[in-house]
Amino acid sequence: MHSQKVGLVIAIACGVFFFYAFFQRTAPSVFVGEIQEEFKVSGSVAALLGSMYFISYALVQIPLGILLDITGPAKMCAIGALLTIGSVLLFAYSGNFGVAMFARFCIGFAVAFPWLAGIKNATIYFPKNRALVTGFTLSTGMSGAILGQGPLAALIDAVGWRQAMALSTIPVALIAIPYIIVSMMEMTEGKKKKDDVEEEDEKQKAGGGNNNAPAKPSVCAGLKLVFLTDCKNTTFLFIYAMMATGPLLSYGGLWVVPHIVHTTGETKAVAAGFGSLMSLGSAFAGPLAGILSDKFPTKRKEVMLTAAGITATFSLLAMYLVGHAPLELVAVFLFIAGFAAIPAFMLCFFLAAELYPKSMVGLASAIVNTGGLVSGVLFQVLVGAILDGGWDGKSKGTDGGRIYNEATYHGAFVVYIVCFIIQITMGCLIDAKKKEKETTTTTKSNEVVDGKEVKMVTTTNNIMEEGQSNKKKRVKRDSLVVAKERKKKNAGKKKESAPAGVKVEIVE
Repeated sequence: MHSQKVGLVIAIACGVFFFYAFFQRTAPSVFVGEIQEEFKVSGSVAALLGSMYFISYALVQIPLGILLDITGPAKMCAIGALLTIGSVLLFAYSGNFGVAMFARFCIGFAVAFPWLAGIKNATIYFPKNRALVTGFTLSTGMSGAILGQGPLAALIDAVGWRQAMALSTIPVALIAIPYIIVSMMEMTEGKKKKDDVEEEDEKQKAGGGNNNAPAKPSVCAGLKLVFLTDCKNTTFLFIYAMMATGPLLSYGGLWVVPHIVHTTGETKAVAAGFGSLMSLGSAFAGPLAGILSDKFPTKRKEVMLTAAGITATFSLLAMYLVGHAPLELVAVFLFIAGFAAIPAFMLCFFLAAELYPKSMVGLASAIVNTGGLVSGVLFQVLVGAILDGGWDGKSKGTDGGRIYNEATYHGAFVVYIVCFIIQITMGCLIDAKKKEKETTTTTKSNEVVDGKEVKMVTTTNNIMEEGQSNKKKRVKRDSLVVAKERKKKNAGKKKESAPAGVKVEIVE
């Protein structure tokens, strides 16, 4: 069962599922006007509809990480796929804004499964290529953001937003099938393994136990390490991730299409096509981020900050040049910004994996991802509120949505400038240097020396190297010295001092 073929099936399914998650993430940017008109709500209130996705997505991260360790990726994604179908259908046929809000909350909860499941799956089945496999999963997901803009806009024009959402559940129903099959296979194998483990436990109990068996990681110990012992790095990583994804999820996920339409007068379909270039850039960058992570393990922070600077430069150029430069040039800038945004964010996960013990990688990744998702809630609503503040109270488009002028958009985009400044500052503050932590190890052994059994108790100081290195290196500071008991004829001589850390005891 534990073969790369099974891992590949799960990886592909997670990629497709994550694709759909991104589709749902960016879809509101296309039909935000219809939502405003049909439910008679303002831009900031309509933005709440998009934010409900991120609220539930963020809330479920840490509990989901723990559940994945217990049940495995296939079972959790099978449940998530079924929940997604029901939630999307509820949204598609919601009778009022309250039901629509609840449905979006449920959608965010349901589609949260594939990303962490993909990381877990890559760790289990592809440990040597975890970064690369994870990068492909991310790229597949970002492609969903493309489908959630241009093609979705055309489908909505043809059948309306409700029918478009209902039809979108078809691929989710299809990917649920391999998850269910693999889950059933895992359940069968799990029963066999449980029986084997119980048998082995009985043998160990009969033989006095196995003192060398590795201790199971404690969730409480992990939480203490992440939130208390190394709380500075945890805080910096959380805020960095939040600011890194703020512009991408807020502008690219909701406001890019209205901004282009209102400023240039282009149709929604054309605007969505140009706006999707940011997501297209991100889709291409996933594997590259994985390769960079593997190739420069000691330079992850530097690569991350360089990518952050590129993202900030080109995304701001794109935002402020709409209406003042050809849309083709703006599209190129959006593509570059989206491309650089993925290494800037994704390397956060691999940096966290190096800063914390292996048993806590899932928890650390969940915290980073939560920070990224909080930004979706915060900045979509914040920008929407600023835009509403600058609305003239009259202008509306053909879809009934509010029209905001160029100056109002530019004022709202100051939020993104602040995001980038905070992001780079937090990135600089992350302590990614290798730390040395001294530990003490006591070794007990018995040796027969000159016909007598001698108990050797050796204490060694180890230096554990943490941080960027993927492997923890232990260097013995004191060499193990074998103390010999002299023969009885030498008993009268002055006893030689045992080496530091070695206690000698003759067993009578």
